[in-house]
Amino acid sequence: MKGYKVYSAKDTALAWFSVRLLLKGGLAVLTGRRCTEVIKTAQFEFKTKYSVIFTGALKRGDEPVECVFEIPTLCEAQLVIEAIVLLPHFSQIERSL
Repeated sequence: MKGYKVYSAKDTALAWFSVRLLLKGGLAVLTGRRCTEVIKTAQFEFKTKYSVIFTGALKRGDEPVECVFEIPTLCEAQLVIEAIVLLPHFSQIERSL
């Protein structure tokens, strides 16, 4: 078909992978947390319009009591929460391609 590009499954998978990486990187910037924390250990709970409660700090793993922080966000906190919820869905989409 003239004027239309046909995308392969590989192109689509790469696009979803790129979106997921951008989302993870964006969350790290918006929350000030390490990428590894965002990907593996972070748990965020809504606190105020521009802050969240954070647990899952990596460099605190050997402390007997889990550290809980209120951290500011560089966007509305609800958007951070919604983006965190989306992350596993991107992985499922990639696996299905």
